[in-house]
Amino acid sequence: MKTGRGLGIVSILLACVMTLQGCCCGKKKEDEEALRQAKEAARQSNIQKVEAAIEKADMSLLWYYSFPDEKPIIRADMSEHTICLLLPDAKMMALDGDRGVLLWEMPLMGTFSGPPAIDAKRKVMYVTHSNKFWTLDAMSGCVNNRIWLIFHPCTGPVVTDSGVLLGAGDLNVHMIKPETGMRLWSAPVGSMVIAPPVCTDSKVVACGTSRIAVMDKDDGDLTWTWRPEFATIDQGAVVDAENAYVGASDGAIYALNLEDGSIVWRRVIDGTPAQTPIIKGEVVVAVGDPSGLSGLDRKTGNLLWNVSNVKSVIAMGQNNAYCAPVAGQTIIAVNIQTGKIEFSIPTPEFKSFVSNPNDSLIVGLTHNNQLFAFREKTGGSLLQAAAE
Repeated sequence: MKTGRGLGIVSILLACVMTLQGCCCGKKKEDEEALRQAKEAARQSNIQKVEAAIEKADMSLLWYYSFPDEKPIIRADMSEHTICLLLPDAKMMALDGDRGVLLWEMPLMGTFSGPPAIDAKRKVMYVTHSNKFWTLDAMSGCVNNRIWLIFHPCTGPVVTDSGVLLGAGDLNVHMIKPETGMRLWSAPVGSMVIAPPVCTDSKVVACGTSRIAVMDKDDGDLTWTWRPEFATIDQGAVVDAENAYVGASDGAIYALNLEDGSIVWRRVIDGTPAQTPIIKGEVVVAVGDPSGLSGLDRKTGNLLWNVSNVKSVIAMGQNNAYCAPVAGQTIIAVNIQTGKIEFSIPTPEFKSFVSNPNDSLIVGLTHNNQLFAFREKTGGSLLQAAAE
């Protein structure tokens, strides 16, 4: 009798526990559903705010893409019209930048050494990280080739008609054959290469921390090297048909003759260059810290205008440079010819932007793990509206 009574008590207790567990599970599901609805409401509110700001600035919203919470984006780069995204678990995603369509997702087992590069001719994407060089099908992400390199790449790949250029931690620039990884040539820079090399029809320009080096594109023979006196080079170079333009830690932008490395002009911008200079027509656009955005005459280096409180250029339009200020959550549009601030776009929902100084496409990543792509409407005269 005692045994039966004891079993009855145990059964009652078990039933109570199961009831309590059922209640807890039900409460947990309710909480999870409430959290999901709150997040979805925040996403929708975020979309509406961004759409309103873009419309008020008379710009065109092209697309937006929402990523699930379990896939937080930690880095975004752009090559041609493909947006490359890096996830915390070393996976990579690719989106079509024109349509906002997810192309593929794949594990890379490492972080980028620099922005991936699209080879439009071969329809492949090149990716470097650690000591590996990947060749992926640009549309599917399927791995065509994975090559182990004997040097450590520290820049993204640069596609040329001769091969693929890589800056490396061994203080050299390497031209490799993408199908095999075989080095076609190597050239010393003299310090760690800090930015993807720049290629012209006949020359390669590479920046290390202490010097800039120019070499022959076909065989890597050094044409000249140059280093600023009592300063370092912190960013990459941009080139035109005559000169290479580079910033140094002495707060100056230099124009160097491509043939012999002689200084064509030097212009102090009152701050350490914070971004590779950009050429737009007859203007060299430079960002300095703390000097902000400066427009320099491409031929003489004379200061044309300056806009303070700018930390980076995120896109270049027909007439405007689109910039992120040092403080405040806005994008400002600066007229390249006059330095006048044409309008501003409030962007409190964004936490970062993909730097895209060769195109007017602006791609921003929000705090809600969403990507928005927008650009100026056709014809710079349409950009008249100002957003508070």
